[in-house]
Amino acid sequence: MTEKGIEVVMNALAGTPTVVTADFANEINQFIDKLATFLNACGEKPIYILCNDINLSKAYNGGREFFDALESKISNPKIVRRMHFNNNNKDRHFEYGDEYKRNCLIFDDIPDEIRKAYNPFDSCASAQILIKKEQKEVIR
Repeated sequence: MTEKGIEVVMNALAGTPTVVTADFANEINQFIDKLATFLNACGEKPIYILCNDINLSKAYNGGREFFDALESKISNPKIVRRMHFNNNNKDRHFEYGDEYKRNCLIFDDIPDEIRKAYNPFDSCASAQILIKKEQKEVIR
């Protein structure tokens, strides 16, 4: 994977809207394989992995399926929590795990230049997966 490809994948995993072509999906899956291999090799301390993205599947130019692809490749012991927000901006939304009780933003002082450039929603509407890769058991 190229340095630019890694940057795009990391931005996508961080929630930057990204059009998912077949080639790009392949690059993401390669990255997920490498990340899972690295995480599975680390066993001295617990590691937390948090992925956040728009709550859409690849069919709608989202990438929520990649959350589950990563989780499936991380070996036990692990704890997994899937969550989503109620999307005030749409009539319906996809269920992904449990729904948060609130979807309000934790800050309301978004500068005007950010509002004009990005037109952000006034509430949360994304989905997350939190994976805790537990410490490997030490056999004595």
